[in-house]
Formats: sequence, structure tokens, C-alpha cells
Amino acid sequence: MKSLGIVYLPLTSPTSGYVGRHRLGNNLFSDSLVCIKAETGERVWHFQTVHHDLWDYDLPAAPVLGDITLNGRRIKAVAQVTRKVLFLCSIV
Repeated sequence: MKSLGIVYLPLTSPTSGYVGRHRLGNNLFSDSLVCIKAETGERVWHFQTVHHDLWDYDLPAAPVLGDITLNGRRIKAVAQVTRKVLFLCSIV
């Protein structure tokens, strides 16, 4: 959200294919929605939707940014659809 100075990055798996044993490291940010500060690139938070993705469940679209009402109060939120038919929402 430009007004907050943050950027949301939907990331995919590090490699394609259905094996995965050749992937080194813990792949912490694969299949994740990552939030960073626009000016510094510092990570604010991340949410990994799939750990060690073997079935191509990466994030298929950009996140949706907007205001929602929660308990009678308007708040800024980010929502992300997934290939597993999940709709994730986070308070900004």
C-alpha cells in the first residue's frame, strides 16, 4: 500500500517439477506472500502457503489490497487467493 510505504510480493516455488530433492536450503520464502518496506527492502512479515511445494501450488495472482470492516472498525487489509482455493486475509 503506497500510503503505508510497503510492498507485497507473491512468490512462487524455487523450481518447477514434482521431485524437489534437488532444492537446497529450507526455501523459506517459496510459495509465500512477503511484505517489505518500500524504501529499505526490509522484510516486515511473510506467510508461506505451502512448505516444500511439489504440486505447483504457487500463488496464481497478485494480492488484493483494500479496507475492510472488522468489529465495526475500518482497517487496511491484504487478501491473497491460492491454487488450493484458499483466500488468505491479513490486517496490514
